[in-house]
Amino acid sequence: RGVSCVIASGLASAAQRQWQWPVEMLYRNYRNPHLGNDLPIQRLPAKVADLVSVIAAIAPTDIVVALGSSFVPEINRDLGQALQQHLDGPLMVMDAVSRLPFPLPGKILMIGSASEYGQFTDQPVGEDHPTDPRDHYGHIKLTLHELGLYYHRMHGLPILHIRQFNVTGPDQDPRFVLPSI
Repeated sequence: RGVSCVIASGLASAAQRQWQWPVEMLYRNYRNPHLGNDLPIQRLPAKVADLVSVIAAIAPTDIVVALGSSFVPEINRDLGQALQQHLDGPLMVMDAVSRLPFPLPGKILMIGSASEYGQFTDQPVGEDHPTDPRDHYGHIKLTLHELGLYYHRMHGLPILHIRQFNVTGPDQDPRFVLPSI
């Protein structure tokens, strides 16, 4: 069971349908219409105390945090909205988990981006490659990584931060290159 949003919809669907895992989803600003009605979905509460209650009631083993848009032109158009989408929600989730009356038995997976590395010529890029973001999106995702490190160090949260490269698949927004072809 976990908390997730837009990019994690494929994972949530597979976890429930193929692996028979119980899944609960929370969304912040956008309820993905492709999920249908077979997954329990609710809006992310506005207050951390309410989110603590929701997470405690769900009693997740693992949590996937995938909030915000990955469409870079949109992020560059409205940096304030991008900060709110990418940092406020994940920060609320980490803060809520740190306040739970019990430890999370599994992990919190934070979805980052290869944009955190900036430009690179190395192939393949390893995790020890230096970060040097070149746009707002990369900087926001790197900040998310740093917030995860803080919550791990200060509160012992079991956070994994991944930097994925070029994600595509069914129901991806047609503004991206591959679905538009």
